[in-house]
Amino acid sequence: ETVDFDELVAFGSNLYRNGNVETEVSACIACHGPCGEGNKLAGFPMLKSQHADYLVKTLNDFKSGVRNKKPENMMNMIAKKMTEQEIKAVSYYISLKK
Repeated sequence: ETVDFDELVAFGSNLYRNGNVETEVSACIACHGPCGEGNKLAGFPMLKSQHADYLVKTLNDFKSGVRNKKPENMMNMIAKKMTEQEIKAVSYYISLKK
């Protein structure tokens, strides 16, 4: 199934802002901010302007546990619940934020 790039980015935008209630994937905006600016004081990194491929790899590394060995780590828990499509969509959406 081929997904149009604009549809992928729209799906990523929705996931970034709203999360996925059914699968308990948290909204990225809650920690990383409306524009992906992050929250330095809270330790949440800036995401905007990152390359999509880097974000896909990072989310997959969190999902597999390679990125952080602590299973209670917030991003490990969130990424484990994300589908391949969700990871790709949100990564491309974030990469377009400037």
